[in-house]
Amino acid sequence: MIFRRALIAIALLLVGCAGGLVILLSVDHLGGYQGQIDDGARAIEAGTTDAARAAGHIQRGRAYAEIARYRHVMKSIGAAEYIRLYQSAMLDLDAAVRLDPNNLETFIARGQTYFEHSWTAIENRFESEDAAKTWLAKADFTAAIDRTRQRSIIVE
Repeated sequence: MIFRRALIAIALLLVGCAGGLVILLSVDHLGGYQGQIDDGARAIEAGTTDAARAAGHIQRGRAYAEIARYRHVMKSIGAAEYIRLYQSAMLDLDAAVRLDPNNLETFIARGQTYFEHSWTAIENRFESEDAAKTWLAKADFTAAIDRTRQRSIIVE
């Protein structure tokens, strides 16, 4: 009986420590994304070329998307805040595509963000399935593949 109580106490202690560790790691993780948002904003301001400003928009947009996804998975934000963060991400990624339309990374970053949003919307049912399918259809992976093919034809 004492052994069983001791095991239960140790298990509860470990679960409590693990929960605290998850909270500490999530705070540090989110701080890293905030740093990426800040760095991206500085790159946009300091950029002397469209490509440099696009890189800043990519960095900031992907960080917004990661914060939204991560915080939603950890259930620390609701659907409205999640959508607001994703809208910020999409504004940045759309700006990156406008500034540097020949850069594959812009289309890959935007496509990944559309894909993640579609998956999250379907998984958590905070948007209709049709709306989520629309997000998925917007993924720009085919644009990135087309640009890769164009580059390989030019190189050959």
